[in-house]
Amino acid sequence: MVYAANLTTQVLFGRLQGDLQRLQSRFADSVGEVANGKRANLADLLGGSGAPLFGLKAAAARADGQIDRIGIVETRLTMMQAALQHSRGVTDTFDFRRVLDDAANTAGFGVLVRQAATDGIDQVLSTMNAAVNGRFLFSGQAVDQAPMRQTNGMIAAVQGVVASHAGAGGGQMTTTAQVDSLLAEIASMFDDTHPNPALHFSSEIYQGAPDASADLSFSDGNGRRVTYGAKATEAGVRDLLEGLHLFAAVQRGDGQMNEEAYRHFAGAAVATLDRSTAGIVGIEARLGLVQTDTASFREDQQASLLVLQNRIAAIEDADPTEAATSLASLETQLQASFLATSRILRLSLANVL
Repeated sequence: MVYAANLTTQVLFGRLQGDLQRLQSRFADSVGEVANGKRANLADLLGGSGAPLFGLKAAAARADGQIDRIGIVETRLTMMQAALQHSRGVTDTFDFRRVLDDAANTAGFGVLVRQAATDGIDQVLSTMNAAVNGRFLFSGQAVDQAPMRQTNGMIAAVQGVVASHAGAGGGQMTTTAQVDSLLAEIASMFDDTHPNPALHFSSEIYQGAPDASADLSFSDGNGRRVTYGAKATEAGVRDLLEGLHLFAAVQRGDGQMNEEAYRHFAGAAVATLDRSTAGIVGIEARLGLVQTDTASFREDQQASLLVLQNRIAAIEDADPTEAATSLASLETQLQASFLATSRILRLSLANVL
């Protein structure tokens, strides 16, 4: 009788211990649901397949990645716009139109013009070498290569061509035809059509991806490539550097041109700088349209990501009221189990005889 009673007590105690462990596990899960708001029984909810949830998470990861990539592109576009505006502003620092009004050939003004032009060249080259995270902005797809040679021989090359034309005119150019011939040769240096390739803009100054190569682009996620690059070989930049090199190479008082020839030369140089301004503004406008496109694309991706995150949350997130109710119920059951276990442990032979 005693043996049977003890055996029955042990069996009952063992069952209660098993139930208690299961209750404690469910209680811990409910505490977690209340604490972090995530379902503890997600596997039970999904059943045998988690594919829908995994698919949603994969789509959300793609959208998040697209947003990150477009953020990098937007940063590069912003920096490109700033660099172009700064380069265009070089001619605002020193108004080269004043050369046309300097009829009296003010002493020292020629030196000032040359210095302003030389400084302007250095600023443009430095600005065109702008980079974001070590990746250059105006090198095309050669993002690891600075597009401009900061130290180059282009000023000396232009000066050599000027000296050659002055020498051909007996030591000084005196006609507009002679000046036009000089300007045509210098223009061929900057548009890479000069018969001597060593004098080309792309040899002396530019060292990024070839001018004819594709610009940078990114995918919009739907198979469409969006081009957003601008190389330092574009006409607006070439014209700006050509005009600055003209003023760096020739001054009114250096004896290479008479008064009439220099006025014609200076007018052409100023026209080249004006043309460069229009060209650079055109690049800025083109990039501005891309910025509008990328902003719209980013907003679309952000909206898609929000929808996906809400759908994932609907699956993963626990209902706070339901979780709190379940926790309270499990707490009551645990208390009852602890009480029952305690009573069994207090049983003695007197209780079972």
